[in-house]
Formats: sequence, structure tokens, C-alpha cells
Amino acid sequence: MRPTLIVGIGLNSKATNDEVKAAMHSGLLSIGAAIGDVAAIATAEHRRGHPGLLGIDLPIRYLPDHLFAPRSVAETAALHASSSDELVLRKHCTPNVCIAIAAINQFRERFSPL
Repeated sequence: MRPTLIVGIGLNSKATNDEVKAAMHSGLLSIGAAIGDVAAIATAEHRRGHPGLLGIDLPIRYLPDHLFAPRSVAETAALHASSSDELVLRKHCTPNVCIAIAAINQFRERFSPL
């Protein structure tokens, strides 16, 4: 089956790679999905090169920073990169990482919004 999800990620400067991966795993598990269902992650351009994103074996879409102010990076990135208008997982945060998940528009029916 084709990967159909976009994980939007917002993170602060203290976020580690392990925290990002754990947040993604937890969020995916909560909607009955796995890492193999993820087509890409999306985040703000100013996070390019952030250590928390290095070593994640998925494509990363860096979106222009002006899209986010004052909205949630995680939710906005997931929605924008998926061309969807509905999240399947609203923003879920740890102390250093927030994620949100959207289904790529044409695959939205596979996942129920939470």
C-alpha cells in the first residue's frame, strides 16, 4: 500500500532526534498507522538542519516560515503539505516536539479524523 500520511512537526531548539521519532510513533499508533504509512514529514524552513530531524529516513518538506505565524507549525505543515483541509490527528505535544497528521487529500477516507 502507498504511504498516504503527512506528519507535520513543530519543534524547539532542545528537541532531540529520539524525541521526534517517539512523538511520531505515538501519534501514528494513536490513529492505527505505522511509519510505513508516512509519505513525508513537513515543517518550517527555519528548522532545516535541526539535529532533531537528522537521520529520519523520510522525505522532509520544508515550508516557508510565513505560512505559520501565528498558527501551529505542526498542524499547518501537515495540512499544507497534504493538500488537505482536515487533520486525522490534531496537534499532540511533548515538552519539545509537536506533531499533527493529515492524510494526503486523495487518501483521506482511509483514516478517521480524531
